[in-house]
Amino acid sequence: MPHGATIHFRSDKLPLIGDFSVDARFTDSSGETLVISLEDARALFEQKSAVFIDARPKEQYIAGHIKDSLCLFNNVKVLVNGWSLWHEAGLPVDTGD
Repeated sequence: MPHGATIHFRSDKLPLIGDFSVDARFTDSSGETLVISLEDARALFEQKSAVFIDARPKEQYIAGHIKDSLCLFNNVKVLVNGWSLWHEAGLPVDTGD
């Protein structure tokens, strides 16, 4: 760009490259989504084949929560890209069940 030139906003829209949907943000290493539908969650609940974990603040959990869900309201924080960051930093890890 020449010295002293001015950048103006474009009148046409530039496409965003990538998938920014909720499904795309919650995937495992193979690209499989970790998001399930309400219908699937209900089926898992009714079959007692899943553990539901509630990470909302204590006040919200007390006000109402999924029956038999486990409450993790003691100082819950989110480390975005947690496993990758932790592993790459050489912090303690484990394998297996």
